[in-house]
Amino acid sequence: MVFQINNDILPKTAPIQVTEGDIVKVRLKNTGMLNHHMHFHGHRFQVAAKNGKTLENPVVKDLLNIKPGQTYEIYFKANNAGEWLFHCHDNNHANRGMVTILDYKYVYSPFKLGEDTKNKP
Repeated sequence: MVFQINNDILPKTAPIQVTEGDIVKVRLKNTGMLNHHMHFHGHRFQVAAKNGKTLENPVVKDLLNIKPGQTYEIYFKANNAGEWLFHCHDNNHANRGMVTILDYKYVYSPFKLGEDTKNKP
């Protein structure tokens, strides 16, 4: 069993590529049968809409539980340069591929996804 983002699993998931200062819109849609607690590292986001309806009082979070059939629109400002995880906070889902990277343009990392770095936490 795998858990996907845009029909792929890590390390094949396409990164969310940003430039410092961008305002980024992300659409989160749960087409599965389980809850997914989606979490951004290094950023907070504003929840602007749920199931196609704009929220009167948008909320700011760094983790959002998306139930089966739900869709959310979130926005965040790219204001913390680096390479950050965006993943399902259920470790079983993340371990089975539900992870991608928030990737800032002009940030260099010597590591490649899937590469054996000998870094074993």
